[in-house]
Order: sequence, then structure tokens, then C-alpha cells
Amino acid sequence: RAWRGWGREPPPPQPQQPLHAPAAAGGAPLAPPRLSAEPAAALLDSLTLYANCPARIGFYSRQPNTALFPTSDLPFPGMAFDAAAAYPCAGQAAGRLCPYAEVAWRPGAEFAGRSGLLCVRMQSLDDPTAFKDSCKRVVVARCFYCSEAGDSLKSIAALHGTSWLQVWSANDHNQTNVLNDESVLNATGSRSGGYQGISLWKAAKNPHEIRPGVVVRLGPVFLTRKLYSIARIASQFQVTGAAVRAANRDLPADSDTVDAGQEVCIMPQMCGFSRPAGD
Repeated sequence: RAWRGWGREPPPPQPQQPLHAPAAAGGAPLAPPRLSAEPAAALLDSLTLYANCPARIGFYSRQPNTALFPTSDLPFPGMAFDAAAAYPCAGQAAGRLCPYAEVAWRPGAEFAGRSGLLCVRMQSLDDPTAFKDSCKRVVVARCFYCSEAGDSLKSIAALHGTSWLQVWSANDHNQTNVLNDESVLNATGSRSGGYQGISLWKAAKNPHEIRPGVVVRLGPVFLTRKLYSIARIASQFQVTGAAVRAANRDLPADSDTVDAGQEVCIMPQMCGFSRPAGD
């Protein structure tokens, strides 16, 4: 999908071809475009990320002599915008360089369940009135965690106040009810997950040692169909209200209820594991 040019006679559509980035200073290749945004729609589909998984969201222009920059503040703390890259233009602009920008971010667990709008503007350097905005809604999936070096089921469970049995039981080895290739594609930019090093749970064969970048489901997600109190949710799943809040940090601290249509991460206790102290 290509950016459309400005003016009365837009350039004809070009066939899809892989883009090869030029060499940067020191001979290191620049990252080619990934997760490109289509400017034809003001708001695109959601881009799903996972807590603790590094993500790089790319935006690129097919037009030379243009600049890319955020239209407003980045939606999450810790996001970094870098517009220092370029790649060879195609079509009528072949032989020139077109701009490419990335937003890099590793979501913390505190952002699970939250979403924000990330918008980047493609601005003509010849005509300040000529521009197009491209937006993605970034969603941090609830009840997931991306493993890092040294992690095991026990360490992941301890980090989230649950048992390793709960984490183990929450993950289908075939990943049929947890993730699919498309969701990992959204987070990584490639179906194999090679770009970000993210892989599906089925790659975790040893519960005592999980390689970095495995997307681990922490528990089921409960969808409220009416107004629920946190106490009722806790009672229904035999956990504490404190545990519900700890697993869903986006719940308002000044409210004891959850609105209809809200997702709630649940980490039920398993046999042989003491319930955490709380209300």
C-alpha cells in the first residue's frame, strides 16, 4: 500500500516490491519499513502490543522531500519517535530517498488494557499546506506478559501474584484459544516473530526456563455484560478484590464498580497456593 501523492495527477499505483534500506553511517543498514500505515483512512484498525514486549511501529512516505512527525504528544510515556531513517523510493521517485520513521516502545505491565491513538503526519517540505495524517490505535493486551531472559513459570507467577500452575493452565500448547499468527504479526511485523524476537507459547517447552520473547497468557479475561462490583467479581472467581485490582491496573482507584463491556483479567488461585492477603 502506497502513500498517494498530492496534486491533480497522482502517480499511478506501483506493484508491491520489497524495499531494501540504504546503508547508514558506519555501514549499518537502516531498518526497512514495517507495519506501515495507510493514510486513506483517518483511523485504522488497532495494533495490539503485549506487556514487556519491545515493539517498533513504522510509518513511511512514498514521496521524497517530505517529513514525518507526530501530530501530537505520543499516547504513552516512554514511547520514542525516530525519523532519522530513509529508504529508496519507488515508481516515479525511483533513485531518491523517502523518509521512514519509527516509534519504539516496551509497554510496562501498568499499561495492560489501555489504548491510545498514535498519529503521524506526512508533511510536504515544498508546500506546508500539503499533508496527510496516518493514525493507529495502539492497544496493550490485557492478561499477557512477554518473557525476558532468566524467566520461568515460577518467576512470572511470582511477579503477578499467582501460582505457576495457574500460568501453565492458562496457556494452550497449540495456542488455539490464546493467540493466533495475526495477533503476533501485529506486534512484531513478521509472522515468524523474528523482527522483535517474539514467539508463541508453543515455543515454551520447559516450564523452568522460558526463552525471552515468549507471549505468556496470565489468565482468562472476563467480559462484564452489566455493571459489576469488584467485590462480586472477586467472589465469583474466588479471588480477592486486591488481586482483581493488581491484575487490572487500569481500574479507577476511586471506584468499586466495573462498567458493562469492560474486560477484566482474572488469575484464579490453584490448589496448593495460598491466596494473597487482601480484602
